[in-house]
Amino acid sequence: MMNEDMTAAYMGTYLEQSYAQASRLLQLLTNEREAISKSDADALEGITAEKKHIARQLENATQACMALLKQSDFSSDDKGMLDFFASCEEPHAVQLSEQWNTLQGVLKQCKEENRINGQLLESSQRRIKQAIGILQGQPTDQELYGRKGKTLATSLTNSLTQA
Repeated sequence: MMNEDMTAAYMGTYLEQSYAQASRLLQLLTNEREAISKSDADALEGITAEKKHIARQLENATQACMALLKQSDFSSDDKGMLDFFASCEEPHAVQLSEQWNTLQGVLKQCKEENRINGQLLESSQRRIKQAIGILQGQPTDQELYGRKGKTLATSLTNSLTQA
């Protein structure tokens, strides 16, 4: 079992590395949004591969950190992490808590950016399906707003051959 100074140093390193990876992930999500808006499939493919790699690294580091918490008789979750910080002596406790809060902020931003990108991709896919439907002469569902501001679904038969 590691002593407190070694464990605190390990946690500091874990938090620094995780922050760097999360920051890189946030940048990739920004790049992904740009690639989505430009319909750049090649860029999206590269970004997706790098996102998966970083996610794997973050997951592996988190698993190792949680195992260390468990070895040190703390629960292997966020509460255990906070309890660990509280058990550290003053110079370590403040520094680790600040690093943790900074990391959590970046991860929250990543989650929000990922949600937005997911919505953009879904919207893009819907437009592509509608375009394909029009080209194939299939009915397409259109959402229109009624007088009360609610959406109304209407089915329109569109075909390039009918134009």
